[in-house]
Amino acid sequence: MLVVSCQLSVVSCQLSVVICQLSVVSCHLLVVSCHLSFVICQLSFVSCHINHLNQKNHS
Repeated sequence: MLVVSCQLSVVSCQLSVVICQLSVVSCHLLVVSCHLSFVICQLSFVSCHINHLNQKNHS
């Protein structure tokens, strides 16, 4: 009985480690997606600015 409970605790510990690693991965993914959003935002701002300049030149 003791062996079974020991194995169960080992398994639960491994699961905790896996869950922790998944959390870290998802956190990294969040950071990456946040950076991407920021870059996309800057790009759209730049393109908007360029369009504005083009319109000024045309008029």
